[in-house]
Parts: sequence; structure tokens; C-alpha cells
Amino acid sequence: RIGILGQVEDHFAVVETNGRGMLHLHALVWLTGNVAFSTLRDRLLQDKPFASRMIHYLETVIVQSIDVGVDGCPTMEPEAMPPSSKTPETDDEFYARLFADSNAVACKKQVHSSNHNATCFKYSQRGPGSEDCRFGMPRDLLPTSEVDELGVIHLARNHGWVNPWNPVIASCIRSNHDISWIPTVAKALCLIYYTTNYATKDDISPYQMLVKAALLKQSIEKAKATLTPDATDMRIRKKDMDQFALRCFNTLSHDREISGVQIASSLLQLPTYYT
Repeated sequence: RIGILGQVEDHFAVVETNGRGMLHLHALVWLTGNVAFSTLRDRLLQDKPFASRMIHYLETVIVQSIDVGVDGCPTMEPEAMPPSSKTPETDDEFYARLFADSNAVACKKQVHSSNHNATCFKYSQRGPGSEDCRFGMPRDLLPTSEVDELGVIHLARNHGWVNPWNPVIASCIRSNHDISWIPTVAKALCLIYYTTNYATKDDISPYQMLVKAALLKQSIEKAKATLTPDATDMRIRKKDMDQFALRCFNTLSHDREISGVQIASSLLQLPTYYT
């Protein structure tokens, strides 16, 4: 089936919780008919009609600009509900309403704060570059999309603080999101690492705390029962690890804040990943 990104071959997405307890997805999507990075680069550099079609496709699914009024404010406020395709109108009329609505949402939700926030620098270390936003904001403006000398497409951008967005996703979820395509091997490896890092991230859920407690108890009992203890067993015996493990577990379970959204997701047994 053809979706908002085209014909999808495969996908993987993992559910993650932010510091406020809200759930969101980190996802990778493979499209049908994709080619090797070297082939894509060569065709973009040597086949201008192909490059034009690629740019046109990317501009329909990834937007890095917003339309605002002369005063810098959005030309309209987002409606409470997204446009419906069931309304009797032509396709062009529907798309016009969709882009107007998604642009209004993007103006409210996709603009990075020019003052930045703590998240922008949470991995920064002291020294040169410590004041650089990890999201790369603000980004360079580009009047029209182009292919550079390395065969990488750079999409048009009219606003340095706008995070890339998709019109359909913006209208449907009416919240901030990020979307990008993967044109190089380096970016592919970075995004695969990024996604799998979240897939294996330790959020210290109740289930994980229970497993940790069981594993600690097993280690303690083994250390105490073995007739030929090794160095690890002796260290557990000397440091009264059963009390230490209990204190750690109590601290984790006491300090762990669980949001209503997380509780609802657990009670409804919603998936933690999609594939």
C-alpha cells in the first residue's frame, strides 16, 4: 500500500519515554526500490531528470520552511481537528487545506527556541564548541533545493530555527516531530545506532527493576553458597551486598516517577516497539 512516504518495504520503531513521562517513537523506514548509496550518488550527479524527481519527492514529504505573515507570526491558528478527506471537495482543495493546517501546526510546534534550553547542551563538555546546540540550530538558509558536489540533496529552508516536518504527520498528531532521509552510509550508521540505542535504553521500568532484583538475589545466594568462591564472590560477601542491593532497589523504586501515560500504556498492554 502507498502511504504518506510512498511504498514501504519495512520499518522498525521503538517507544521511548522522555523526562516528562510522555511516550514517543524513534523509527526507521525502508522504502521499496531504494538503491545503494553509491548508485544513488552517481545517479544524482549524472542524471538530472532523476535528480529533479528525487528533489520533488523529498520536498513533498520533508519540509524545512514555514509560511508566516509580514509580522513573523503564522497566517492562521491551528484548528482543533485536522482536515478530513471525507469533506466533499476536489483533491486540490483538500491538499490546500492540509498544507494550510499543517503549516499552522508547524509554526506553533516545529520552531526551535532561539534561547535554546538545557537539552541543547546536555552532552556538551567544557572547551571549544561547548556552546554549540546539539541539534545544529540555527541552520543555514537555502532558497532552493540542490544537489551538492558529493551527490547529497540539501532541501530548501527559509527559517533557521525550523525542525524538518511532514505535512500529514503534523496535521495528524498536531505536535512536534522530526523527519529526515538517509543519503549517506555515515548517516545510516548514525541513525541505526541512535535508534537501537533507544531500543535498548534502560528506562528502569517496574519489570526491569524486578529482573534486576532477581538477578542480584541470585548472585548473592551463589556467592554465599559456593565452596570455591572467586574474587567476585568474595567481594559480594565482604561488602554485605544483600543490604546494598536492597538499598539500590528501594532507591530506584522510590525515585522512579511514572506518568499517567506510562501507566495507561502498561495497563492497555500497548506494544513497546513496532515492526
